[in-house]
Amino acid sequence: MADRLKKHGGKVDSLPEVAQPTVVSDELGRLHGLLREAFPDVHHITFEFDGKLLVHMDTRRKEQVALIQERLPYLVGGRLFSQVRTGETPKRPFDHRVSAVVAR
Repeated sequence: MADRLKKHGGKVDSLPEVAQPTVVSDELGRLHGLLREAFPDVHHITFEFDGKLLVHMDTRRKEQVALIQERLPYLVGGRLFSQVRTGETPKRPFDHRVSAVVAR
């Protein structure tokens, strides 16, 4: 172990400081609040990024899915959410998921 410390000089670089609050966190917080206000019965809202920003909204009520699909594309003047689709919820067999691309 002592050999390894000598080899690397025993230095540990610190992580860069992040100014709080961050722009990305603030924007995601606003989107989350907007969705929570528009769809209060949705119990789980998550975001995913893999080249494009996606929102996933999970609900236990099947009738809520149709409401979300109908209203989501028209929130904020119809400019924010597109490609609305339904799918399965990982590890939640009784939930129903509606996903959409977020134009941000």
